[in-house]
Amino acid sequence: MSIGAFIKKKTAKIVTFPVLNKEKRRSLRKKLELKWGCADTGVLNVYFDSVMRKYNGLVENAPEIETLVSGDSHAQFGCAPFVMGENAYNCAFNANSLYESFEVVKRAAEMCPRLKTVVLFVSFYNGGYSLVRTTEAWRCRILEKYLKMPFDFSVNKTIDVRLYDAAIEKLRLSGDNLCCQGFDFAGQHINRSTKKTRDRVLHHFKIYQKYDNQWGVLRDFCDFCKEKGLRPLLVYPPVRSDYAAVLNEVGQGFDPTAVVKQIAAEKGVALLDARDGFDDDDFADADHLNFNGAVKLTRRITGASLMLNKCV
Repeated sequence: MSIGAFIKKKTAKIVTFPVLNKEKRRSLRKKLELKWGCADTGVLNVYFDSVMRKYNGLVENAPEIETLVSGDSHAQFGCAPFVMGENAYNCAFNANSLYESFEVVKRAAEMCPRLKTVVLFVSFYNGGYSLVRTTEAWRCRILEKYLKMPFDFSVNKTIDVRLYDAAIEKLRLSGDNLCCQGFDFAGQHINRSTKKTRDRVLHHFKIYQKYDNQWGVLRDFCDFCKEKGLRPLLVYPPVRSDYAAVLNEVGQGFDPTAVVKQIAAEKGVALLDARDGFDDDDFADADHLNFNGAVKLTRRITGASLMLNKCV
């Protein structure tokens, strides 16, 4: 980093320091950094690399794919498709909301003539989480530009995603990403610490409490699969014990799977509640599985898929 860029970043931090709301302060600081040309775009490169390698792999392997895995980072790192067989593919993107996950499924349904089963990871906060409305809507800008995925950016009142366009235009694939059937071996960081668990749970729970306008997307996904003759399997992923304890505390014993169970029953769709049967050593952090945990969960998904196929 040049001295000029360093000074600009420090200035942006000082100028935004009086803003009490942490999310607004971070958003404003990023806005200034982008305007001043000193923003760190490393996270854009990592996301772009993962998305493009996964999607390009989906297109390349489309004729052979029979099972598709979609969802957010819980699916991205939590399901190892090669455990399911050579005709399974993981096309889950980091930070996906139900909308982006469903868009991927729609494209796969068009491209993959042998597609039979769609595995979708769903968590309790997905009913209120919409990526295009967050401070990370730049991810949607990348999906719009390179995957032609449609978005209405007018719903985002927090950031102007156009500020990212110059950086997004320069994105190029790196040569060091290891990906197998869509599974990311690179990009996940092991974090045994429990210090930030409460903040993460509170963030998820706040989304759950404030909004519930995305469950319609899940219902549409279920209807779409039935219309296309696909077998949907919803997966509620496990979390580490410290995450589960904090969630139980702040939720006062509520059942985080309640709405997902309700929709699954309403639509006649199979649901694998995978919360039990995992040790803390199976996790990379508070709510993401490591590779060993992913293999364990994938075996359970494979078993559920086989039972699903026998019932048809």
